[in-house]
Amino acid sequence: LFLMDIWKYNFNEIVKEYPIFYLKIKGKIYNKAIYATDEFKNYVEECGITGFTFKEVFDFENEDKEYE
Repeated sequence: LFLMDIWKYNFNEIVKEYPIFYLKIKGKIYNKAIYATDEFKNYVEECGITGFTFKEVFDFENEDKEYE
């Protein structure tokens, strides 16, 4: 079995406990992407920290939301 791509993210509620995380598949970080919660994103923006680019990939309040 070989993972080619992720079409839709569906994070478990436990992810809410970790403000920043990555996906590890077969011992390797998937797509070298780092994922963060809205709380982490808001904190970074409120503090004026630069160097981050955020892209929404999942919404707990609207799990059926479609993304490009």
